[in-house]
Amino acid sequence: MTSPAMNEQRQEPVRIDVGFDFECLTACEAFGGGWAFTKHWQGLGDLLGHRPGWHFDIVNDGEAMWSIGAFGASRMKITLNQDGSYHCHDHDEDSDADFGELAEVEAWLVPREERKRIPA
Repeated sequence: MTSPAMNEQRQEPVRIDVGFDFECLTACEAFGGGWAFTKHWQGLGDLLGHRPGWHFDIVNDGEAMWSIGAFGASRMKITLNQDGSYHCHDHDEDSDADFGELAEVEAWLVPREERKRIPA
C-alpha cells in the first residue's frame, strides 16, 4: 500500500477508455480539437478501428490519439496537428511525419504496423 505522499509524487497518466462510437466523437470534441476535426477523427477511426492492436485513448493532459502496441502500449501513434493534418510518430524509431491525407498515413503505417503488435 502506498502512502498519500507517494501518490502525490507519482502522477499517473489520465486515460479514458472509449469505444469507437458516439462517445469517441464526444471525446474528440473535448480533447481532439473540437467539432472542426470530427471528419478527421472519423477517418482515422474508419482506417484504424478494425485493425488489430490499434486503440483510441485520451492520455496525459488530454491528448487524443490512436496508437498501436500490445497490452495498451503506444509504440506508434497518430494525432492531429492544429491545421488538421495527421501527425504520425514512431516511438521505436523516434521519428515523426506529417500528412494531409489518410492515404498517406496508411502508406506510412503499413510497413511498420505488424512489428508494433509484438511486445517490445
